Parts: sequence; C-alpha cells; structure tokens
Amino acid sequence: YPGILTQAGVTSNATLINKALSAMSAAEFNAVIAGLLPAYMDECSYTATPNTFMIPADDFYGLSSQMSAEYPLKTKLEVLQDALKTATGNGNFKVIPNAYCSQKYNSHIAGLNKNRYVLYKKAPDHLIMNIPLDFTVTLPGTINGFDYTSAAYSRFTGVKLFREKTMLYFDRV
Repeated sequence: YPGILTQAGVTSNATLINKALSAMSAAEFNAVIAGLLPAYMDECSYTATPNTFMIPADDFYGLSSQMSAEYPLKTKLEVLQDALKTATGNGNFKVIPNAYCSQKYNSHIAGLNKNRYVLYKKAPDHLIMNIPLDFTVTLPGTINGFDYTSAAYSRFTGVKLFREKTMLYFDRV
C-alpha cells in the first residue's frame, strides 16, 4: 500500500533542491523558494494551489538558523513559511517535518532511499488515508449451545491519492 512518499504516479523533480535547505546560502535558499511554486503550478497546469510542504525532519529543525547573519530578523523557516503563505494566498499553509522524508530513515523502503520533499494540496478531494484499526475479536457466542464462534475485524491502509498532478516530489540524494 503506497504511502505519501511512495505514490507511483507522482512526478519527481530532482534538479531544484540539490542540498539540504538548512545548509543553503541565502541566495541558494531564495532560488529554491522562487522555484517551488512555478514547478508545482507547471505540473498541475494551474488547476490547484498547494497548502502543505513536507520536508525531512532533520532539515526542518535545521531551518531554525537565521536567514542572514548581518540582519538576523527571521529564521529560514519563517522566511520559507511566509513566502509560501504569501505566494499561495493561504495563511494556513504549513511546512511540516517528517522523519521518513530523510534518506537516513527511508533507505529500507524500496524505490525511495533519498531525501524527499513533498509539495501537495492536503484536502479530502485530493488525498485521504483511512485510520487503521487494530485486529479486534468480538465476543464469542453460540448458536446451538455447543459450538462457539466469533467474528474479527481489522483494517490497514495506505494513502489514496485522487489527483496525482496536485502532488510533486523534490528529490535529492
């Protein structure tokens, strides 16, 4: 069952982000910010606007450094969030961490083994994930007073992506 990082029909951009965002200079960081939404809009033919940017957790926590040493007014994370909120017109735009976006934690996943950044529209008509249920056995009962039977139920799930073009992967090795 595919997860949010392993959707088969999603396009991967391997050129825009060539090193960790937290390790970039201000000029490199600004170039990435300027390229994120145009790449996304080109992919979805301007039919959707993203509202979530998922990045490797180690990179996310590294974005707490100041954007500029000369003018320490905002962190890189604040600059990234503000830029994406402004460009999309969505004050609720979120930049979120995910440990499994990091190559260190996803190397065991077939076909992944890279640092993956995901820009997508989080909405129920674009993607869903049903909450899994643990294996549960109901109370045993008897119909004939001798044989006992019981029913059991469980559910496991993946992410169901309805609109593949409204998600874009940015990969770096």
